[in-house]
Amino acid sequence: MIINFWGNLKELLWPPFRGQKRVEYDLTRQASVKDIIEALGVPHTEVGRLIVAGQEISFSPCGCNDPNPYLVREIYPERQLAEIVHLFGIKGQFKPLSRCLRCNGLLQPVGKEEIIEQLEPLTKKYYDSFRQCLGCGKIYWPGTHRDKMLLVLNRYGDYHALD
Repeated sequence: MIINFWGNLKELLWPPFRGQKRVEYDLTRQASVKDIIEALGVPHTEVGRLIVAGQEISFSPCGCNDPNPYLVREIYPERQLAEIVHLFGIKGQFKPLSRCLRCNGLLQPVGKEEIIEQLEPLTKKYYDSFRQCLGCGKIYWPGTHRDKMLLVLNRYGDYHALD
């Protein structure tokens, strides 16, 4: 069986095949096209089109072509963010610090007096502005890490910071 890989897919192949457009694969066992492609190192979710004998086919047994997830190629978190923002055209559309890191619930402002018993002594002393998760109740405040995160996010477009 001969498989052609186009574009960036050639770089995802295992080292013996990396960079090759055309790969010969011995059919010594019964395997699905998905399994064969992944055996060569390419995640099947990265394959946009499958063409067999001039006809486009799908990995899906029902023949439906659902959108595939995207494999982030960058390994450094800040570069991953830049890759995603650019790829999906979401510059200026994200709202940092609006969701809970634990459960993804929405955060809402909460008065210090309502949560004072749940705060550590130094947090009580030095912070006055708080948000609480509507889902799990986790409490957030603008610590020193907040400004660093917002600086990184600001490099990738306008955002709506929550005070």
